[in-house]
Amino acid sequence: MHAHRSDVVIPVHEMPLALPGINELRLWDIDLRGISRVEVAAPANGSRPLVLLAPEEGTDARRLNRILGQLPQEVSVASFDPVGGDVLQLRGRTWVQESAAGHEYRVTGEGFWQIHKDAPGTLVGAVTGFLHDGGYLLPGSAVADLYAGAGLFTAPLADAVGITGSVLSVEGSPGTSRDARKNLHGETQVDIVQGRVERVLRQRPRSFDALVIDPPRAGAGKAVVSQLIESGPRAIAYVSCDPASFARDLGYFRNGGWRLESLRAFDLYPHTHHLETVALLVPAA
Repeated sequence: MHAHRSDVVIPVHEMPLALPGINELRLWDIDLRGISRVEVAAPANGSRPLVLLAPEEGTDARRLNRILGQLPQEVSVASFDPVGGDVLQLRGRTWVQESAAGHEYRVTGEGFWQIHKDAPGTLVGAVTGFLHDGGYLLPGSAVADLYAGAGLFTAPLADAVGITGSVLSVEGSPGTSRDARKNLHGETQVDIVQGRVERVLRQRPRSFDALVIDPPRAGAGKAVVSQLIESGPRAIAYVSCDPASFARDLGYFRNGGWRLESLRAFDLYPHTHHLETVALLVPAA
């Protein structure tokens, strides 16, 4: 029989995988009783970090204020609900400013951004490299960025197609879609739509020269793959964080008459089994 003790405390004095900007906060010195979860975003460009606190039920404002007082003044702090995703400002702002591929991006606390500091630029380079080299991304092209997040790929795609081209940017999360609007407000050739990819493609059928898709871990799935093939692009750049769901989707593409033209893999999650892949898919004929 094993005795279980919930009161065992293991002291932590650094987080070896974290950026210096996170370790410098010395969160281990702060009394975080009443907080069930802590998330920290320290932008790779050195701009203002954001600390997100998930209070336990019954944690009052005085307790939160005491924690606030122990965090450096220049750090933004917000509370958040891990289930609903709602973020409430406590100090500073509820978002961070990230930089990648020559663009600035605002990313809200509950929004998505790559966890490895070099990942955004690396992935943009791989995606645009595949599409440029194959002649699929030209001034005047009609392209789409599906599961677009804050617009990491949308912005460089807009640069490439220019004002004579068009970019459809689709993101399901309302907060993240708002980020994309802020990040791309000056780009007249970009159409930002908030909604599920399959619904948007069904409601707004159109043809594309090229597509970029970066679905969540579950992948795109059979129905979306069928819709993508029906939209008749010359090429699709598929960014995947899960090789298993990517392999399954690749099977759907092959059954639909497409083939894998090129593949690159990136170890963006050191010391884990996770791997990011970028693939170029083209019609087999």
